[in-house]
Amino acid sequence: MWAPRRDRGASPRIAPPAPRTWGRLAALRAVDDGAPRLFVVADPEGRTAISTLNDARDCAAGIVLALDNPLAVVGRRS
Repeated sequence: MWAPRRDRGASPRIAPPAPRTWGRLAALRAVDDGAPRLFVVADPEGRTAISTLNDARDCAAGIVLALDNPLAVVGRRS
């Protein structure tokens, strides 16, 4: 549950949940028996979001390639 940090106050980048979210949380808590459950975020038609997971090494290699290529960085000339 969202709560402001006690040491420095609430983060300016993280807003508290909207009122409708509190209602959803209450509905979930009402049926929670403490057992582990699978949680899937989907739209009303059952479609889930698609995300691509990348290996950090591949990401790092791509960044190096982009930075090493003078044409890949705006304002950098060879």
